[in-house]
Amino acid sequence: MTVTEVREISRQKVCVEFDHQLTLVLYRGELKRYGLREGAEVPDGLPDEIEEQVLRKRATRYAMNLLAKRDYAARELRDKLCRAGYTEETAGHALAYVTSFGYINDADYARRYLETYSDRKSLRRMEADLRQKGISEEILVSAMAEADCTDEKETLRRYAVKKAAALDLSLEKNRQKFFRYLTGKGFSYGDVKDVLEELQAEGYCERSEQ
Repeated sequence: MTVTEVREISRQKVCVEFDHQLTLVLYRGELKRYGLREGAEVPDGLPDEIEEQVLRKRATRYAMNLLAKRDYAARELRDKLCRAGYTEETAGHALAYVTSFGYINDADYARRYLETYSDRKSLRRMEADLRQKGISEEILVSAMAEADCTDEKETLRRYAVKKAAALDLSLEKNRQKFFRYLTGKGFSYGDVKDVLEELQAEGYCERSEQ
């Protein structure tokens, strides 16, 4: 096996390519430790050894640090690890570790997400967000059925009133911008139109004239 490329990523890290295929992200000091340089011939099992002895532990620590800051869905965390330079295999090992201790649970994640954002996003938007994060259809259907979400139009109204307090909706351009903002949250065109008409009737659009 040949080291076909050593590419700098940062002052501390480099990307090492083996046989134009497998790439590992390592610290500079590890190049010397394992005798890695462009053109060097290395044992066929060396990349696996590096992954098992160094990168799996590093990926697991990174995953734990990420989870200490916020929740992640399983696929979301795996993607984050892969973007950091870990292989699919190493990312999968780290994911299995944190899952075994209950730090990752997509069903719990979906329920918490729905509870957290139900006062500011539509069900349609939350459903789309969870699909994008990799929540399975089975888990999503169950979580949506269990979610304690209030009437969506009433949710929209409360959210719009809260946001309207800081806006000058007497200006047409601001009303249009606010309309786009609310529909961007996944609320239906008709509900947003109705709620903004209600706010206008209640005087929320007359601020600059007072």
